Amino acid sequence: MPKYIQTDTETALAKRADALAFMNRPPNQLGLCLDASASMEGLVGAVVQGSNQLVAGNPQSNVTRVMFGTRVSVAVRNSPAEALLPMTEADYPFLGGTALLDGMGAVIEEVAKVYDPPSKMNKPRVIIALLTDGMENASHRFNLEDIRQTVAYRRISCSWQFLYLTSADTGYGLRLGIPSTHIASFEDPASLSSLLERVKAAVGAFYLGDRNFARFLLKEKN
Repeated sequence: MPKYIQTDTETALAKRADALAFMNRPPNQLGLCLDASASMEGLVGAVVQGSNQLVAGNPQSNVTRVMFGTRVSVAVRNSPAEALLPMTEADYPFLGGTALLDGMGAVIEEVAKVYDPPSKMNKPRVIIALLTDGMENASHRFNLEDIRQTVAYRRISCSWQFLYLTSADTGYGLRLGIPSTHIASFEDPASLSSLLERVKAAVGAFYLGDRNFARFLLKEKN
């Protein structure tokens, strides 16, 4: 049987189709779920700077930012990164306890409003990063099983990605259904700043289609 060889015209048409598909892809979705409990006070400078760099480094994304303490605040809803004003420490509320599960549930709900409508044939790439220095102690809307099931559904059925960044128990991220390779820890403001630099690289790689994007979370060996 003769071997089929694609003609130059067919190759050009295929490349054009790929380019049009890329151009028609909706903005990537970046969900930030930030701990705003009282214990975060000493880390706010690093969080604000790192979050701004993460947003600025991924200008083709739309950003949703949720802050959680005893209560949850949706600070930014599906805003283009390029149009978003930089976050300042004055924008950072201190909301008491740690309603981590409610925060996670809220950011998933907000991003789902953009992702789920059936009229959207081309789905955006979605990554959600949760940052905390503590443990769940204040949620009332969602429990652990709610979030675990939702994370599993979004990861398996929708190809969403989740990052869990913590100075507390990394095992809690596993209980939420987040893979160990997508969990990273920090100890102080300096190590948090370094981690958020790596998160920026990981998110950028993910948006470019790198399936091994989580490797950027690893600390560089001296």
